[in-house]
Amino acid sequence: MSIENVQAFIDASHRPENKDAYAAALSGSDGSDEAIVAYGNRLGFEFDLSDLETFMASKVEKITSRLDDGELTEDEL
Repeated sequence: MSIENVQAFIDASHRPENKDAYAAALSGSDGSDEAIVAYGNRLGFEFDLSDLETFMASKVEKITSRLDDGELTEDEL
């Protein structure tokens, strides 16, 4: 369930109307995973460090698999 909250947080951070606010909020932090979790939680996206790490590992695994198969687009590279 919380991994869906990580995805929702990431999706919200990529919306044009939110990009600057998210970047500004995180620029004052150390940029750590803990800072990302804390900021996401402040915005109402309930997830913890383990959820973020699981989410990111799944993304890396998908990209690695696609890279091995030669399926990445130029943008993804």
